[in-house]
Amino acid sequence: YNTEQYLPACIESVLSQTFRDLELILVNDGSPDGSAAICDAAARADARVRVIHKLNGGPATAANAGLDAARGRYIGFVDSDDVIEPAMYETLYKAVRQSGCAMAACGSSVIDEDGRTLPGGVTSTLEGRQDALDLFYDVFQNGSMYGMLSWNKLFDAGLFAHIRYDESLLFGDDCSILHLIYNGQSVYCLNDRLYRYRYRAGSITSRLFHIRQ
Repeated sequence: YNTEQYLPACIESVLSQTFRDLELILVNDGSPDGSAAICDAAARADARVRVIHKLNGGPATAANAGLDAARGRYIGFVDSDDVIEPAMYETLYKAVRQSGCAMAACGSSVIDEDGRTLPGGVTSTLEGRQDALDLFYDVFQNGSMYGMLSWNKLFDAGLFAHIRYDESLLFGDDCSILHLIYNGQSVYCLNDRLYRYRYRAGSITSRLFHIRQ
């Protein structure tokens, strides 16, 4: 939503993946800026891109719209102001295929509004094949958000067969479903920093929490 300044770089980082057999679904959540035109131009330039234009409803509604439209065997999420490393999805795909897990996860770095790397990021003390629910223990024991995020993972699409994000949440919607996704599943944990999370002053996650009415 309203990320026209960063959206081209985000789109390019996905379409430039070393794993080429992918579908990029761009969900324009009613942005009044130039995001809609950028999405449509991307779809004209690359047949792998599909665009959904919808009324503004928040990130959970956008994620659900993408899930409803997705046709692939695996699902990944990328926020429109972030970028991903070229080998991210190839690395995670190989991890799920070789391990037999239903999902794989990676670490992240943090960048500023100009793309410069900042201190911090997301990593985990867990490595290799793990019981997915143990990711929650990692949060409580070590303070890592590695297990509480959707965007640092590749999921078997079947995990979302009867599950959708809670649309009453303005942010933190990952936490509304991950305990259901993880239940009875294994995850392959990597700490390679393959996702680049952009910290922006004024973004949803940098503002004080408030209850959505």
